[in-house]
Amino acid sequence: MASVSKAPVCVGNTELESFCSAELPSPSRSYFWSCIYLLIAAAFWGCTNPFLRKGTQQTTVEENSSAATPPSSKCSSIISGIKNWKVSLPFAINQCGSLFFYLGIAGAPLSFAVPFANSLTFVITTMTGFVLGEHLTTRHVLGMIAVVAGICICTIDMGKE
Repeated sequence: MASVSKAPVCVGNTELESFCSAELPSPSRSYFWSCIYLLIAAAFWGCTNPFLRKGTQQTTVEENSSAATPPSSKCSSIISGIKNWKVSLPFAINQCGSLFFYLGIAGAPLSFAVPFANSLTFVITTMTGFVLGEHLTTRHVLGMIAVVAGICICTIDMGKE
């Protein structure tokens, strides 16, 4: 049986030695930035959701009223959505939120990151919809308070680890 060398990979190579000796960021700092990235992702997602909803409703109404090109195929619906800036611009911004989400999950446990981002997305979607003129009920407000309280509890709990 061949013996396996247990020498560190970095020994003998000056570039790797300097890389291996580099100081890693502290977990608390990494966790802080993960929360910031997740908050930005939730803001991008939440702010664009009402615009996507309005843009797709307008696109559907326009397609149904147009006799020249019936929306018989999925492909024509996708192409008309891309051509409509009221759909494609919010969609592009929404996808930028996904980039921040990936940065956020790099430094936080998934059991925290996913509920944190998704819950805040619902809150921000509701607030953005209200700013755009959608009706806000007492149930919406109580739901947002419960979501924010849950996020605070999770954040405090994760900060203790």
